Amino acid sequence: MISFIDFFELIHGQLPFPWQTEVAERLVLGKDVDAISVPTGCGKTAMIDAAVYYAALGGPKRIFFIIDRRVVIDEAHTRAEKIRLEISERSELKEIQERLGPIRVLRLRGGIHIDDDWIWYPEETVIVLSTVDQVGSRLLHRGYGVSPRMWPLHAGFVGDDAFYIVDEAHQSLPFTATVKTAIRNGANVRLVEMSATPSHTLGQGLELSDKDKRNPVLKKRLTARKRTKMEVVRGGDEQFTDIAVAKALEVSGREQFIVAVVVNRVGMARRIWQELSRRKEPAVLLTGRIRPFDRDLLMMDLFPQICTGRDRKDSRRVFVVATQTIEVGADIDFDALVTEAAPLSALRQRFGRLDRIGELRETQAWILAREKDIDPDTAIKAPVYGEDIHKAWKWLENVRDLNQQVDFGFEGMQRTLEKVPAPKETPIHCPALLPTHIDILAQTGPEALYVDPAPWLHGPKKASYDVNIIWRRDLPTERPEDWPEHIIYRPPLIQE
Repeated sequence: MISFIDFFELIHGQLPFPWQTEVAERLVLGKDVDAISVPTGCGKTAMIDAAVYYAALGGPKRIFFIIDRRVVIDEAHTRAEKIRLEISERSELKEIQERLGPIRVLRLRGGIHIDDDWIWYPEETVIVLSTVDQVGSRLLHRGYGVSPRMWPLHAGFVGDDAFYIVDEAHQSLPFTATVKTAIRNGANVRLVEMSATPSHTLGQGLELSDKDKRNPVLKKRLTARKRTKMEVVRGGDEQFTDIAVAKALEVSGREQFIVAVVVNRVGMARRIWQELSRRKEPAVLLTGRIRPFDRDLLMMDLFPQICTGRDRKDSRRVFVVATQTIEVGADIDFDALVTEAAPLSALRQRFGRLDRIGELRETQAWILAREKDIDPDTAIKAPVYGEDIHKAWKWLENVRDLNQQVDFGFEGMQRTLEKVPAPKETPIHCPALLPTHIDILAQTGPEALYVDPAPWLHGPKKASYDVNIIWRRDLPTERPEDWPEHIIYRPPLIQE
């Protein structure tokens, strides 16, 4: 049987990192691999390769790569398709192909049409790139977008002979807690949690070894320095907008420079983008509120300019104004960063997109904090993150060097954390999945009680409501009273 190193090299034209090889070998030998904690930019998506190799040697044949970021799912889908294609076409991988049989690659997320014919072929090897909602709702027999008659089939597919790889698992703790409960109650699922910023719940798991740190490719990424200054903004949204724009212009350099401006709220991102546009600066707005169709069009043009490994000489100068939608997983690489203050774990995720593979060696960044968000008397009311912003800011003030800067590079941050432990962040509440709940959820069919699985996937959340406006040109203007009937026969599509 071909080794994992040779398998990986044949598919990708390069050797795997030592930690990637160790994971594959542990899986094949039946050793525990419950959690993986490696920094951003160190190739966690290669867990798909390890899972496929493991499947060829007797591991689960239903592989789920799960993350709540559409961009990352699309990138992982591209990688999975490459693996499938290389296995089917390379003669050196014929034994792997024979062991796996037909390989189906499925992208299961919102914003796209989902064809359920895959559910009828449980004997096939399948790689599913999906979200917490899509996989979790199916596991709990209440699949989103699935008819009640089909709930048991989908539950059986995702709950048996399955391998779950949950990327950035620190953001999906209610889901992973639910999966662990399902496993204790008979679900045949292998779970691996991955994160660059593990929580106390996830634990440390497998980390980079000395071999990894000596690897010439990884060493460049791990030793890059990310010099970061801090400033408190006094005033309201207008003052914050002006200072954020000023700092973005300050750190911008040559014509090919890519600057990220990351804030905590959509409204503020829009204000900054509008101000940069008013100043005739090349700026794009990237938030979770963008319509899927518009996002796809935007990323078709933008992604080649900001992706990791691009030729920086060919890119053009642009300011990418975003919310935390860019924090997790996306294989993008900025040259400079201006970010609003956030919990330390969120900041480390944002800095993971700055000089992602260490090409620049040293970069500049700013962290801007609203005065009311770091005031201990008002911090608990801070939108999105509450008092965790105050905790992180106080920690950063405490660890600044003589130049009043903090190094967010991997090695620099590790040295700092060894001296001063990170502040404890507010834990995510994970509702328990009790035997009573399981009994109710197991009742399926048209007459079954509908139970919303969301609390077990995301935890309790404050009530919030979305309002969607859809523009239609095909409605008869002379008879608006007939519009409801038209909408009934041609309801809104996800793409709209």
